[in-house]
Amino acid sequence: MSSKDPVLASRRNQWKPWVPVALWLGILALESSDLGSSEHTGGILRAIWNFFLGAPDPDTFEFVHHLIRKSGHFLGYGILSWLIFRALRAGWHNRQQILSRGREYSWQLRWAILAIAGTAFTASLDEIHQTFNPARTGRWQDVVIDTSGALVIQIILFLSLTLNRRSGGTRHVEA
Repeated sequence: MSSKDPVLASRRNQWKPWVPVALWLGILALESSDLGSSEHTGGILRAIWNFFLGAPDPDTFEFVHHLIRKSGHFLGYGILSWLIFRALRAGWHNRQQILSRGREYSWQLRWAILAIAGTAFTASLDEIHQTFNPARTGRWQDVVIDTSGALVIQIILFLSLTLNRRSGGTRHVEA
């Protein structure tokens, strides 16, 4: 095989779409540590709140802090789902381009299901990990929030990618 063999080049590059997934998993792992505990995030938010708005009412602050933390779960794992989808899609495209001379699809149900399943699995492992950390608590409700974020992102991807394809596909949507 020559060094310009497209099959060999494709095999070498198959791991590249997974680099953002691995980096994001690293960020999620950091957030799962003491650094992401309510005590730490509360201190940061309180300092920002004090700077811009003055001293907060304790009940209001706790409510806002809770909403921000749960929104972070939803968004953070939604991003993971999107990155997994992109990696699956990129790997499939590389193989398909060789086998079918450029025939491409922008969205497939199997990529979405695998992205949601991968996100739910990661969220479950994260919450199990947090049960062993005295500064954290593992909660099944957070897995539901995380998986909901993954599902919403996949619905958005489906709508944006399939509507784009049906409208002529002249516009490129990066998933």
